[in-house]
Amino acid sequence: MRYLLIISFLFAVACSPSFTTVKSNSELNTLGTKEFVQSDSNIYRKYLPYKNQLDQEMNRVIAYSDSPLEKGQPESKLGNFFSDALLFYCNEKLKTDQRLPIDFAVFNNGGLRASLPKGEITVGNIFQLMPFENELVVLELDSTSIIPLIYYIIGKGGIPVSGLKLSLQNQIITEFKIGNTPYDSSATYRLLTSSYLANGGDQFWFFEKNKNRFNTGIKIREALIEYLEMQNKKGQRIEAELDQRISYEP
Repeated sequence: MRYLLIISFLFAVACSPSFTTVKSNSELNTLGTKEFVQSDSNIYRKYLPYKNQLDQEMNRVIAYSDSPLEKGQPESKLGNFFSDALLFYCNEKLKTDQRLPIDFAVFNNGGLRASLPKGEITVGNIFQLMPFENELVVLELDSTSIIPLIYYIIGKGGIPVSGLKLSLQNQIITEFKIGNTPYDSSATYRLLTSSYLANGGDQFWFFEKNKNRFNTGIKIREALIEYLEMQNKKGQRIEAELDQRISYEP
């Protein structure tokens, strides 16, 4: 999928508006308008096949959804789908690695830049959802990092998570599970997140100095596309649900 970014960049350059020559105080530009337009047209024709290839790829249908997926808080269908898909994908893709399995996943709502429609989902939809070049990162966390993470989630009013259940009542935590088991403050957990958050982005300062880090080298966007393609080949549609993984009660 990386070549798509190169193609889109080249096409953007090739199709940029033509410039007209202007007269400076000293002399006329030696490249006349006619010559420049001819040169610009040649560039356009040269890269037109790449544009057509890009359009075909972006319009390629890779999945079907039973409902529109939009982000929200404390949880959302989009956030739940996004986190569940990436956690499942990485545990399958990297299952021979000794650092697995990954216990839970955490992402941020700000990283989800578009909704996914009901019905056909295309490659272009995933590029709109995740236009960044962020990669998937696995961190090993103990209580010194998990406790501030939980308070971060509470302070934000909920963020996209998978493999984590957090319930609050009257601002008091009534349930906190990781991987379907109650949180153990003496345990170490493996977390899946983005390289942006692992580097301390969006105020995730408690991740920034984590030395137990595994850079997977997998782009988030590419992982989502491959996951959806795999599910589609199995005849499975996207059926994201709200399941109270993060809940607030007055």
